[in-house]
This record gives sequence, structure tokens and C-alpha cells, in this order.
Amino acid sequence: MHLTSSGCQLDVSESAAGLKPVHGRNRCAFTLIEMLVVIAIIGILAALLLPVLSKAKVRAMIAEDVSNLHQFGLACTIYASDYNDWLPQGAYDISHIAANSYTNLLAEGLSSNALACVCVREYAGVAAWQPIGTGPTGNNPPWVYIGWDYWPGTQYPYVPPGYAQNFNVNDEIVDNRPTKMSAPLMTPSSHTLANCQHWIGLTPSVGASFIPHINGATGIVFPLGAQPQSGEGLASARLDGSTLWMKWSALASVTNNSNIYMYAPFSSMP
Repeated sequence: MHLTSSGCQLDVSESAAGLKPVHGRNRCAFTLIEMLVVIAIIGILAALLLPVLSKAKVRAMIAEDVSNLHQFGLACTIYASDYNDWLPQGAYDISHIAANSYTNLLAEGLSSNALACVCVREYAGVAAWQPIGTGPTGNNPPWVYIGWDYWPGTQYPYVPPGYAQNFNVNDEIVDNRPTKMSAPLMTPSSHTLANCQHWIGLTPSVGASFIPHINGATGIVFPLGAQPQSGEGLASARLDGSTLWMKWSALASVTNNSNIYMYAPFSSMP
């Protein structure tokens, strides 16, 4: 028995003419047991690698959100420097922004990707999913949907909308939603410029809760009355220009009696 150049074993018999192969049995193929062992090893490696890859994807989504929100905050700062310290105008519900602010931020060079949390490529309203930058008209000021909760307040003159999902009419005084970069910040939430869009509904008029960053980049709408699942956290920006990611358990909350909103406490911001 000899080995061929390929490493296979070959049975040979001797004759007067020399060594001549009389019967060859190729033994290079895997046996069934060997194949099962290889498959088992691949399965074990996949089970070890998939969680690592999943965590890497989540970290990439978080980094993208923080980067986009930082760009959004920078555009607001540039706007304020161009307009005598006035921030882009907010809407009555912090899940929206004034239509003219949307247009002005784009004019400041903000990319459309920086207008939304990665979990909100379209607005997650319960009535219908609407593209970013669209919204109803007729309010004063008209407002549109974006993918961040935008905390700065509305500006005079304005007329209160005909629905309950808004902060107090004098929100820059009562709820301290600042309208200028230099406004006195008297409540913990008033330091917040924006964060990933979310809300926890409390009334039938709201109808649901929306929580982003559940198992990565998934945003989930929970029906009214259901206990919303906590997300992994939120990207948060404040008026001093800092931006960070904060775990859900470290966030604080504020309510307008229709929704609960989460924000990064000032003491936790860098």
C-alpha cells in the first residue's frame, strides 16, 4: 500500500514487471461522522459570533444617532448665531417642529439624514406613517414631522391648537422650553435641545406609545393601556452643544398630562 501524490491510499500488488496497481480504493472523502463534526463546529462558532455581530450593529446604530443629533444641534447653534440668539421655532408638541424651522435648518446645510433617529425614518404617528418633513397645515405656526423630539418652545404670536397634546400655552415660562440660546434654564428638562423621538401616551387622544431602540434599531408602537417596553436608551443633545447616548434606566421624565417624555438629566450630561 502506497500514498499517491494527492495523499490518497492506493492498494497495489507486485508482479514480475514491477509494482503495478491492481485495485485502487480512494479514501480521501469525508465520512459521515467527520461531516457532522464539521457542521457542529460551524454551528458553535456561529452561535458565538452572532451575538457579537448583533452588539456591533447596535453600537453602530447608536454612533449614527449621536452623530446625526450632533449635526442637528450644530445646525441649531448656527441658526441662533445668524438670528440674534433665537433658536429654531418649536411646535406645541415636542414630537414636531415648526415648518419654517424645518426649512431653515435645511438651508443651514443640515442633511436630511440628520433630521431623524435611525428608528424613525418615517414618523410613527398612530393615524398613519408620514414621511419626514410633511405634516398638517392651518396651525399657527404650521408644523411638520421629524424624527427627533425637539424641546425648544413656540414663539409669539401663536394660537393654541385644537388638541390636548401640547405643553402649556406659556410653555417657555411654565414648562421652561427656551426660545433663545441664552434663555434662563430653570427646570431640569429645559437644558435639552433634542433627543430620539419617543412618547408614552396617557390619554385616548394620544392612543399609543412609541419607544425607539428596542433590540437595536427597532421602534415599536405600543397600544394605549399596554406597558411600553423600555428601549436601550436615547441619543440626547442639550443647548450647550454636547451630545451623548444615555441608557433608558438613567433618563428622567416629564409630562404634559397627555404624554410622558424622557430626557437626559443635566447632571448626567458631560
